[in-house]
Amino acid sequence: MPHPGDENPSLSSPSEEGEARAAGGADTAHGDIISTVYRGDHVDQRDAQAQRDVIGQQVNNGPHFYLYPEPPAPPMHNPALREALGRPIGQCDPHDLEVHPALQAPSVPGAAGSVPRRDAARLPVYVRRAHDEELASVVEDAARGRSRMAVLVGSSSTGKTRACWEAIQPLAERGWRLWHPVDPTRAEAALADLDHITPHTVVWLNEAQHYLGAGGGTGERVATALHTLLTDPDRAPVLVLGTLWLDYAHTYTQRPDPGQPDVHAQARALLAGRLIHVPDAFDQTALAEAHRHAKTGDGQWAHALELSRQGRVAQVLAGGPALLERYQTAPPAARALLEAAMDARRLGAGLHLPQEFLVEAAEDYLTDDELAVLDDDWIDHSLVYTGQPVHGNLAPLRRVRPRRSQTGPASGTAGPVYRLADYLEQHGRHHRRDHYPPASFWQAAHRHLTTPDELHTLAKAAHRRGLLKHAVRLYHRAILAHHPLSAHGLVNLLSSDTDPHNTGAHWTATHAPLTDPGGVAFLLEALHEVGREEAVRELLARNPAAHVDLTAPGGVAFLLRVLHEVGREEAVRELLARNPAAHVDLTAPGGVAFLLEALRQAGQAGAVRALLARNPAAHVDLTAPGGVAFLLRVLHEVGREEAVRALLARNPAAHAPLTDPYGVARLLEVLHGVGREEAVQALASRTAAHAPLTHPDGVARLLEVLHGVGREEAVQALASRTAAHAPLTHPDGVARLLRVLHGVGREEAVQALASRTAAHAPLTDPYGVARLLEALRQAGQAGAVERLQRRALDAGALGRTPAFLQPYGREPDGTPAAAWTWEEVVAEDAPPAAL
Repeated sequence: MPHPGDENPSLSSPSEEGEARAAGGADTAHGDIISTVYRGDHVDQRDAQAQRDVIGQQVNNGPHFYLYPEPPAPPMHNPALREALGRPIGQCDPHDLEVHPALQAPSVPGAAGSVPRRDAARLPVYVRRAHDEELASVVEDAARGRSRMAVLVGSSSTGKTRACWEAIQPLAERGWRLWHPVDPTRAEAALADLDHITPHTVVWLNEAQHYLGAGGGTGERVATALHTLLTDPDRAPVLVLGTLWLDYAHTYTQRPDPGQPDVHAQARALLAGRLIHVPDAFDQTALAEAHRHAKTGDGQWAHALELSRQGRVAQVLAGGPALLERYQTAPPAARALLEAAMDARRLGAGLHLPQEFLVEAAEDYLTDDELAVLDDDWIDHSLVYTGQPVHGNLAPLRRVRPRRSQTGPASGTAGPVYRLADYLEQHGRHHRRDHYPPASFWQAAHRHLTTPDELHTLAKAAHRRGLLKHAVRLYHRAILAHHPLSAHGLVNLLSSDTDPHNTGAHWTATHAPLTDPGGVAFLLEALHEVGREEAVRELLARNPAAHVDLTAPGGVAFLLRVLHEVGREEAVRELLARNPAAHVDLTAPGGVAFLLEALRQAGQAGAVRALLARNPAAHVDLTAPGGVAFLLRVLHEVGREEAVRALLARNPAAHAPLTDPYGVARLLEVLHGVGREEAVQALASRTAAHAPLTHPDGVARLLEVLHGVGREEAVQALASRTAAHAPLTHPDGVARLLRVLHGVGREEAVQALASRTAAHAPLTDPYGVARLLEALRQAGQAGAVERLQRRALDAGALGRTPAFLQPYGREPDGTPAAAWTWEEVVAEDAPPAAL
């Protein structure tokens, strides 16, 4: 999960969250599917409004919904006749592909390493490590004719991009090409041309967060387009290579907490089984090889080994420690610029930061004394300092200079823009996550940032920090920049106190974009719920039913429901007259199911037939198990058993990614409900053996469902794995696991997990410790309760003294204190008698 102070670790273009919200699940009846949030086995109507930002992708235990159209279908003509994208690998410069120019050996022993021009930089002799072998296997498969993808995951400056470059050299000899989409933005370039990729092409997605994390749903569309490319036999073989930081990989691959938006469903499915970990440090084998190169005269390796500590050689070669030192020793004004840039990136601003923004934002990062002594040239002097390269030709804050052949950075500003070094960005995400940006930061964001995604994301960041005035101003700017969801966020901040004359609500109703059906639906619902009926009329007078995009089935379904709830049947009829059943994207199973429900409830039997006639069972994405389960249930409810059979014939159990425990649990239930026990058994076996254990709450749900569908062997196998290996970092999830294991009768697993919990559970959260203790008590693990209590007591992590130490407490050595009374204790403090 994201760090507490990191609004969006997965963003390169902000608002990568995509503002998704699903409204439904398969554990309950769907009569009120659109306006409720499902949490496990119950419906929480009260939290529905708080949980939804948009009908977008998926709630952790709900189906997929999309607010954007499906990617363009690949051209039907012969791929061999298309103009090939990219250039031959042998003609590519690794530095153009973002391989860091490496630290060069000093010309004089003991001096600092040189900083060459990039075109003169020499890459060090490559030292292979364990991840290189994994990557080589993927590349070899591609060379043999299979489309493959691999994403290297690790910290900044650990050698991920260089490893990809070295891995594709065998393909250069076979005539492969390389395509690196960057212009006008990475995600836009990828989305525009992925369907034009020809066989024998490497798709180069360095820093893949800029593709998979792009805002406004673009990142999910890129993930879908990549999936289409990799599964298209007419374009095979292709090789997709990417890199990600650990935070981004964690964000894209983990399911959100119950009831929270799942904004990376397509990215998670795409990355499943395709991640290769790159460690921070060289192991002993790699270090030994590096030392051999140094001893045989390689000055780069000798210098890097001399400067590195604990095997972190790659970071030294790429200049990471030197960047950190430059930041930590910076003069106050330069440090203020860097910290403003760090905060901007972690809160959701774009990759390229305008100089005007940085300068204005930096002001309140300075103390009064520091501000008072600044000279008139402080801006120039500070930018020179932050732009000066360190080892590896990296600068802390480098000006971005677009090539003449490019349209320039997508910053939305005509002035200079700057990019923060990756290493410092990552440092800021970790070390500044609890820092509160000052007033100048928010003022500068309002005045100088222009792209809709970053304005919207920063508005949300201000809202979450209680900066409501700043949030309103940023939402206002985002609406003017046509962000589809900011109107809903703005209206939620307007009350009779802050908008006594309803002018804010009226302005929003007359300026909100109308193309996004989910965004319009949320705005209508918000205005109606707070009694702003005049604003509702003004919004409907703009005739959103005639303007909304019809390709997003979940959004259209939600809008139909809200229009009905606010009594606008004429608008319902107008929207239905546009025949959304003929236009919606059929790849999103949850969205299709959602729309079928809405059409059926609106009495549109003809539209239901028209939608089913398009045969969604043959087109839906099977990697969304919750959505598939929802669609199976709805098809069964509307009596379309032939469609149920067609969907089941595609074997969704075999395609369900196990990284989605709630979706898998729902699919198991539905398959059991329709009598497909063979599929249940196959999915249960896969789940028991291979389901990730990183989300204890999701694993607990799987155990409950496996027990409920009678798969006790799978329960036993998963319980054993869980007890031995489940992470202990989430106390609520571990507490639920203990309760569920106890409830399904797996006492041996309960005892094993209880023992680990008592010995190793983190003690940083006193409330979490209390919940763990209660779960251990309920499971009858008295010994574990006492051990955990003693550890927590030593760490000061208990809210009250445990019963076994009452009423006298204990001594500093841990032994129970002898009986004492008030008089005795006070007497010890009495002054000595006078001599």
